[in-house]
Amino acid sequence: MRGETKPSDILKNFSILSLGIFFGKISGLALKVVVARFLGVEILGIYVLLNLIIPYYSYAFLGISYILPREIPQMQVNKEFKKIDQTRSIINTFFFGISLLLTLFFTIYILYFYEQDTSQFSRLNLILVFLTAFFYQLTTLITKHIKSLGIFSKLYINESFIKIFSPLIAIILIIQFGLNGYLFSNLAFAILNFGNFAYYNHLKKLSLLSINYFSFQKLIQFIKLGFAMLISQKTYSGQGILYTLLFTYLGLNFSLETIGQIGFLVSFCNVVIPLFKPYLVSTERIIYSRNRSEKLSFKTFFDISFINALLIGSTLLCLGIILKYIIPLFFIEFHEAIFFFPAIALMFFVINSLIIINYYLNRFNIYLKRNIAAIISIISFIGISKLSIFTTDPIFLFLLFIFIAFLYKIILHYLAKDIFKENFTILKITIYEFLLGMLLWSFSLIVVEGLITPILEVGLIILFIFIATMLSFRNPKKIIHGLKEFFI
Repeated sequence: MRGETKPSDILKNFSILSLGIFFGKISGLALKVVVARFLGVEILGIYVLLNLIIPYYSYAFLGISYILPREIPQMQVNKEFKKIDQTRSIINTFFFGISLLLTLFFTIYILYFYEQDTSQFSRLNLILVFLTAFFYQLTTLITKHIKSLGIFSKLYINESFIKIFSPLIAIILIIQFGLNGYLFSNLAFAILNFGNFAYYNHLKKLSLLSINYFSFQKLIQFIKLGFAMLISQKTYSGQGILYTLLFTYLGLNFSLETIGQIGFLVSFCNVVIPLFKPYLVSTERIIYSRNRSEKLSFKTFFDISFINALLIGSTLLCLGIILKYIIPLFFIEFHEAIFFFPAIALMFFVINSLIIINYYLNRFNIYLKRNIAAIISIISFIGISKLSIFTTDPIFLFLLFIFIAFLYKIILHYLAKDIFKENFTILKITIYEFLLGMLLWSFSLIVVEGLITPILEVGLIILFIFIATMLSFRNPKKIIHGLKEFFI
């Protein structure tokens, strides 16, 4: 079962997601105006810190749901349908068990250990966020099931619906109830999202959440693989382990106002980055369906990475230009946020550059050395970030994150050298993405500092695309031809 991986499928899913993002931006812009007026910078800072509970909650599941889109495509190719059902049942059992256990622990904490006097957050704040995390993880489980079938359009229709309507409901609730209204709107749509997927599962008789088999021995195997994937894939990602630690340290060392400024800017980046999910998830499924004994062409890997870097880099640069002009008009309270943009844009660029290489390493079960490198990088970040220099300016903390992430990226590319036929060229993609990252950083600084006119700023985007294409030393026609062969 190939799933929705053809160019026409990618274009269809891209269109669905693009429409959701376009109309979602309109409602999202209105939401941000309301947040700025009714909550303010410091309350937004509290909101950002509260939402760190969601990724921390997710780590308790040890990444076991990552196994579904990782293993099931190959089982489908081999027509191992009984094994597929058993795999789903084991993972469902573990997921529901951990969910109940975490709910029990949280209930005990709220009833017996929570103290309002020593907490920045109210009891209601915590309950709303915990319930959001609970339903968010259930949604993660069922979406991984659906993703393993190669059915992506349903995921993007849901995501587009949430992007358009959740800000509108949030606006009403924020005006009436402030921060708790914002948190409740997140919870309401988390429940609605899960309910919609559960209904789709029932309607199509997919039985994705069924529990009819269990094997402790296989569960241990799944936990080992899931945890390996969690460390390898979620160390560096949006809402990943190091990303969560970064914002935890920001919360410990800087004011709520600073956290609010940064969180405001990050929220815009989180709107545009998912635009390219159709491209990435289709790439992931095709890579996972490849024969493990087959050595791959580096040119294909480079072409995929080239398009990914070009799209993300030019989109972030465009976003920086737009934010420079709309913040003074609609969000004067967040006028200082724009100066964080070059560092935040580069952080998202580096995070995104790790996605495709991780797909290849996952496919060939290269986990041990990668996870050792990931754990060392986490420990290094924790240790180095305690130095006094990283408590003086948030940008220094972002640069530390970027530096460690890029060192980790170099290690990943080195570990992948045996996957490709032309392993000596692995250095090429590392140098290419480094130069592109520096170009994005430099152009973003030019935009933020107001060194050129608005017309020339638009020219920067064109120049970025031109330089990125020239630096690839690849004929654009050959790149397009290579991508057609990969996806078709």
